[in-house]
Amino acid sequence: MNRREALKSIAAAGLSVPVVYVISEKPLSEKQPSIKEQRISVKEDRSFLYPFDKDYSPEQKTLLANICEERKNKELDIDAKSHHIQPSVDVVEKHHDFIMGLCSKYHINPLLAIGVAVAECGGRENAVSSARARGIYQIKPEAASEMGINTKDTNWGYEPEQNITAGIHRLVMLQNGLYYDIDGEFMDERLFYPMGSRTLFYGFGDSGLVAQAYHDGPRGVQRLVEKCIKKQHKDKGEKWSNPGIAGIGLEQVIKYKLKWVDLVEQDILEQNNDESISYVPRVLACAILYQEKNKCNYIYDPYIL
Repeated sequence: MNRREALKSIAAAGLSVPVVYVISEKPLSEKQPSIKEQRISVKEDRSFLYPFDKDYSPEQKTLLANICEERKNKELDIDAKSHHIQPSVDVVEKHHDFIMGLCSKYHINPLLAIGVAVAECGGRENAVSSARARGIYQIKPEAASEMGINTKDTNWGYEPEQNITAGIHRLVMLQNGLYYDIDGEFMDERLFYPMGSRTLFYGFGDSGLVAQAYHDGPRGVQRLVEKCIKKQHKDKGEKWSNPGIAGIGLEQVIKYKLKWVDLVEQDILEQNNDESISYVPRVLACAILYQEKNKCNYIYDPYIL
């Protein structure tokens, strides 16, 4: 069985497993391997995925709990003035069962999926951003096209189930590196060559990093993870350099047991803009508020991210 057949069989079984690329580490000056020459290893152990609480120190648990509570109170203060939460909650609640079905199918953390939906939708199924992102999950035209959505149709992205499916599939891609089209057909492992660079993207595992990547893009989180790893080595008096063509992704996240809260602890996020810094706390706060308002059938875990 070749690589693509193996991945198709995994997708057909309804599994969402991490995909790690093992790339030939030739100097960039030499000829780079083709896609066919790249080797892939599929690991079935998903124990490192959410929640990461077994790896949390007591200090990290306290830090994350405080971040969650602070952001939740801030959202409530904003809501008292603008009444922005309830319309968004109402939109997501309307499609709750559909979202939960996709979360179950693709093994996505429901708090992550709900939090992103409430944070993004702006209280309208047909919301449009200044960046032309549309609908509940604010899908951008380029992402829609990649999934097979016809963006020449003036109503693309406004059909709720299509939009939600696109949003969940993007979370799957950011979490595990497995890529599906809008009909749920498994396409392939996902390779990113952003802005002409040779850095590969293959998932981030941790829900917090996935949420950050939903906002900043995978390359943005790759840079944050790289800074985090460099700082860890520097604190130990060691040198570390980017692994070259292999890039930063799931393999590095697993090796260093990285979580979004590590970026906070090491002040890595402070180098980003305020909107980027606050995005993951906002997603989690929205998920908490949604759960409290709707008495959902899953229990909020403050360490889920």
